[in-house]
Amino acid sequence: MSTPHHVSLFDARPFFEKALAFGIQHGMITPTKLEAINAEAPKGMVQIARYFGTEFLRPELEKARDRMVNLVGLHLEYSSDGDLRVAAELLRDHSFLSRSKAGSDMLKALIAMPQNSHFGMHEHGGFAEQHIPLLAKWSLRPLADYQAELAQRSQVADVVNAAIWMADILGMDTTTLEEAGNADHEAVIRTALLAHACKRTELPDWATFEKMVAALRKKYGGKDAAPVPAGALPPPKNLPAEYRAAVDVVRQSVLGDLPRILTPVSRHASCLTKDTGLPWDATSGWKMRWQRSSTSTAVSAPRGLKPPAATATMALCSRYSCVWPPIAHPKQC
Repeated sequence: MSTPHHVSLFDARPFFEKALAFGIQHGMITPTKLEAINAEAPKGMVQIARYFGTEFLRPELEKARDRMVNLVGLHLEYSSDGDLRVAAELLRDHSFLSRSKAGSDMLKALIAMPQNSHFGMHEHGGFAEQHIPLLAKWSLRPLADYQAELAQRSQVADVVNAAIWMADILGMDTTTLEEAGNADHEAVIRTALLAHACKRTELPDWATFEKMVAALRKKYGGKDAAPVPAGALPPPKNLPAEYRAAVDVVRQSVLGDLPRILTPVSRHASCLTKDTGLPWDATSGWKMRWQRSSTSTAVSAPRGLKPPAATATMALCSRYSCVWPPIAHPKQC
């Protein structure tokens, strides 16, 4: 006995066309509304062609038509969660060009979101003219691509905002972190969690970080020390709820690295590189420590001391608690 086969239809039409057909079929899109859409569409094609290139070439106008249909469909499908009735209602209640602009605004907001967790690589000011070529590519991509990119960038944005919040409560503003040159948002959260566990009120430089690790080793490291509990390194109690998920992911990675950090036979610095490192290296930490202690202007290197020598001198001053600059205080050195 043969098994019956069921054939399912696949509708490959753009979502806008499916929503429009549904609205016409169910009386939601009236002939008057359809005439209004037909009148708006050519105007929108010319505007889009002009925005991305020129309206005087037929291939550009045809591509503009594809972009407009995709932008409208992108907004309708995302806003309705794929429900054709809700999408048809949106078409009925709003102008055709306004739905095209809504789709464009979705993509502009997406492009303006951060892509990585490095302070120095963030663009400020939102969508700008240099992003137009990127918008041209996204205006032809399907909703699935948009949703995947939105999910990825949203995770990065949560880490970014959590790092900024945690740095702020430890006395470090965003501008200072950006000027550090190598500050990473996840590394800021990692360091802030360790600082919070050690009851520190500022983000540490290497000298302070060594003291923090020594305190943690005394508590959890060694043969007779207590094992690291699952509740170790708790986030600040006043951490906003929207940042807790992002901070907890980073916290779990720190807990996973703690055995290496707390091993007395290895240097903790070698266990804290790249993704597991401080938000800045030792040089940046020394610079910031003197800049924070300066009353009005950033500390500069003594005259005649070139950058490599200045860095080494700052390291020695940090190690032996000398006053900077040493040339002004020769007896201390």
